[in-house]
Amino acid sequence: TSNDINDDSNYDVNDQSHQSVQVSNEDVAASYRSSTHPVHGEMGQYLANGKLALICGGVMFMHGSLPLSETIVRKYIKHRTNVNDCESKLESFWSQFYDYALPFTGKDKSGYEVGPMHATNEWVDALNEFVQIQTKVWQRNITKQEENFVDDKIPNSDEDLSTMKPEGEEGMWSTLGGYQNTSSNTSREFGSLNQYGMGWLPNKDKNPTVVYDSWLKEGMPRRFYGKDKLDEAYTQMVRDFFSISNLDVIVTGHQPVGDMPFPIQVPQLKYEGNDKKRFIICADTSYSGDTNWIDNGRENIGRGICQSGRGEVAVTEVLMKQSVDSGQIMSLSCHGVLSDGSAYESIDYLDNEGDNKALIGKLVDRRDLMFE
Repeated sequence: TSNDINDDSNYDVNDQSHQSVQVSNEDVAASYRSSTHPVHGEMGQYLANGKLALICGGVMFMHGSLPLSETIVRKYIKHRTNVNDCESKLESFWSQFYDYALPFTGKDKSGYEVGPMHATNEWVDALNEFVQIQTKVWQRNITKQEENFVDDKIPNSDEDLSTMKPEGEEGMWSTLGGYQNTSSNTSREFGSLNQYGMGWLPNKDKNPTVVYDSWLKEGMPRRFYGKDKLDEAYTQMVRDFFSISNLDVIVTGHQPVGDMPFPIQVPQLKYEGNDKKRFIICADTSYSGDTNWIDNGRENIGRGICQSGRGEVAVTEVLMKQSVDSGQIMSLSCHGVLSDGSAYESIDYLDNEGDNKALIGKLVDRRDLMFE
């Protein structure tokens, strides 16, 4: 197929500078390959410099959520039982968690190996070092394949394809999946980073990744308010993670939540003697153009001519004020434009003054609320 990219409604037939340009499938493929090239492509360079997680003082950024599967939550329950609920003895559990949350380590996987970890920043450093190793393998694979061809020759035979295939590789990651060892053979595929971005492993087990995991279940943070033993332990584990990591806020993307960020106030634990609020901000508004308003006087403008699900008007910024000395987050709010085109600005989520402010990010019974 081909597309006419001249979409100017004010097109002047006498203006010869406006020409209809035909774009072929080959042109699209070439443009995509060029932009995602690991060395000179804009998107390739962006990916090569990306991070899986980042801690900046009292705030942590990640795409998804902490990988708190049922498996690790059960281990947490067992460990707390064994140490008689003594907080000072939970350090050994968190070392197990950091190991669990690096599913690509080991010679039988990516080949990347690390020693025992005792702090969240060490775990985050290991995640990002893994990215750097994988992107270097990616760069090496692509440039090596390019060296096998002269004058941009396109492989069009089995013989050409065989020269493109990395030596010793049994198949492409897209057909095999899983974590692959890239430590000893520089021509091996670079699929381990791809696998880390997936929610499940080839054997259907859940993959403990900060990329695909989510704080939400069926659109709501239900695990924070469940009544069974697993949900209560999950909540306690999240709160413990905030404490041992000295965090005030975790800001994430995945999953889409509407046309403004979704704040989750982490429920306070019984043994904590302070009223310090801790928040998770889910800020994925990529489907703002599809939200539904329940207020009869307002409605979503929709996607319009925008190709993105975000639509033409919705935009959001998460705002934080941070102490230069301690790194503590002093205030947290957001502002932007909603899907109906109206501007908004929230109050400070961390402000403790006033009963209404205490409800932000908490589960409430809608029947008890009055909207004005």
